[in-house]
Amino acid sequence: MLLSQPGVSRAALQEENARRKDFFTLLYLAQRRLYSPTNVEWRLMEHCLDDINNKYADFSFLVAFAASLALRNRKGRFFISRYRIPLYLGLVGYDNALRSTNPCPTMTFWNSVTLLESPLGETARALHAPSCFYEVKEYPMSSKDVGESYLFWLWDNSKLIVESLFLNSFLRSILDQSCWKQASGDTTVTSLVINTRFSRWYVFSYQKEAYSGQVRHRMKISLPTLSGQLGLRWSYRSREMILERASFGGQLWYGVHFALMWLLGLHDGARVK
Repeated sequence: MLLSQPGVSRAALQEENARRKDFFTLLYLAQRRLYSPTNVEWRLMEHCLDDINNKYADFSFLVAFAASLALRNRKGRFFISRYRIPLYLGLVGYDNALRSTNPCPTMTFWNSVTLLESPLGETARALHAPSCFYEVKEYPMSSKDVGESYLFWLWDNSKLIVESLFLNSFLRSILDQSCWKQASGDTTVTSLVINTRFSRWYVFSYQKEAYSGQVRHRMKISLPTLSGQLGLRWSYRSREMILERASFGGQLWYGVHFALMWLLGLHDGARVK
């Protein structure tokens, strides 16, 4: 079983990755050509940036944490014991925002920007002009399906709330690419990978391989390595325009992350994965 972030098919993920490269190329060209996007164009770009870098999830964590500070344990001696309830509720807010974030923000952005009759739209069409657009349509329900659909809606929303309480999306993002007895031919792999925004830690990898009637066991243990996320790395290239045009909250968020990338040496791309 391979643990990865769900929600999109492999084909959609490949298309999203291709459009994501075009998006950051478009952002970089807009900065280097001294072309100032209009307010509408910049809002489209900023929303796409925020979805890629999970900025909304961070703000949801801060809001939930601050709103639940009254529930802190005033007698706790250590930070964790004192703020364990606000921290948990903050992670629930982070998980909920992570779940509601568009899994393919660049494809949504490209559907809009290529329709603009402006220098930005012309540049976007030059980078990639999609031949068609996809839209998910809901079929009208008959009267006999109303009761069943209401129960399905109630169950679906209750399940989402329960999954957020168990931090399902948060754990999947942290443990992305971890696997349990993942079979590949005659080899079975079990690994634990811990991902953060600025590091990746391959805690261990255990392989069991059947070869010529014999069974070979391999264990590999690694230390954490610095590796910035691609979205932040590509955003750093256009940091001047981002810090100039972003909202106050965006300037604060990107300013802190860009400063951390510079301090950790992740801005040059040598350690970016």
